[in-house]
Amino acid sequence: MTSPTEDLFVWGSCEDGQLTSDNTDTFNVLTPKALNVQNLPEFVQISCGYTHTVFLTIDGEVYSCGCNEFQQLGHRQSGGRLGKVAALEQYRIISVACGAYHNAAVTYSGLLFTWGCNSNGQLGREGDDTAVKLVRALSDHRVVQVSLGVEHTLVLTDTARVFAFGSNLKGQLGLGFSSEQPVPIPQQILCLSGLPIRRITAGGWHSFVLTVSGSLYAWGSNKYGQLGLSYFGSSPSDHHEFATKYGSSFSVDDEQSKVAPTHRLIQIESTYLFQRM
Repeated sequence: MTSPTEDLFVWGSCEDGQLTSDNTDTFNVLTPKALNVQNLPEFVQISCGYTHTVFLTIDGEVYSCGCNEFQQLGHRQSGGRLGKVAALEQYRIISVACGAYHNAAVTYSGLLFTWGCNSNGQLGREGDDTAVKLVRALSDHRVVQVSLGVEHTLVLTDTARVFAFGSNLKGQLGLGFSSEQPVPIPQQILCLSGLPIRRITAGGWHSFVLTVSGSLYAWGSNKYGQLGLSYFGSSPSDHHEFATKYGSSFSVDDEQSKVAPTHRLIQIESTYLFQRM
């Protein structure tokens, strides 16, 4: 959490150094702890993966720390010492996102770069290359948002097109089918065409989009009711392969809608709902 780096707090697991080198003497930080930011760059965004953390500076540079098992740090070192993602130095980065073991960065000009684990094509390319690379299949589009799940990626363009790629085991790509075969090449979610999409959010194995008018669409795994629908588990389905629209009886505040791999918190007309996923 940052506002920007005059106040920087961290907490949670630090077994792999994901909370920076200030906390390498402990495995868990149980309450928010202020970091010594005296010698740190000025950060404007921080994103957390399972065992790593990515930082974006006010100058558009990207740093990372933590576990580097899948080269998700974008550099060769590992642990709590911050390292710069040198492959992005020539670009001005405006946003970053972490999945479980992969990352994405959006440039000022709308290019999308990904790196880290590519076990199910979540980097937007085939093969097992983990390096920081441009998602060439989207180079003709101006990307404005990206959100990452455990093994899938959602992308929003400036023309309100939504693309998805990666694992589709639970229908989390919204393509109208689920499959054990990954989808490594970005595919447009056609059932959302024409909608004025404002925000995209990927959970662990499910996805949400929010329109300008406040309409909410969800798809993917619903095993624990994380889609917020009236049923969950195996009755009648534990996942949805098409984007399902919520009823029109409520609207969602964009700034209060967040998804994480194991929970979802949304504000619906001043009422908060919390659901285990």
